[in-house]
Amino acid sequence: MNRLITAIDADMFENSVVGLERQLVRRVGIDRVEVNPSAHTVTVDFDAASVKPADVERFIAECGYRGFAA
Repeated sequence: MNRLITAIDADMFENSVVGLERQLVRRVGIDRVEVNPSAHTVTVDFDAASVKPADVERFIAECGYRGFAA
């Protein structure tokens, strides 16, 4: 299992972080998602055999969030 920590644009945290967690964890290959509103980060544990870091970044963007590599 691999881990990606991505900073999310602080302005984006007005959206539902719970919604982001729910949307991401439904993706194939995503094992765990933890959003930290205080640090403006999202931590994603994923199966590297089926998901690449670029896929995780794309998933975050598809959920309506703008991420920055942490």
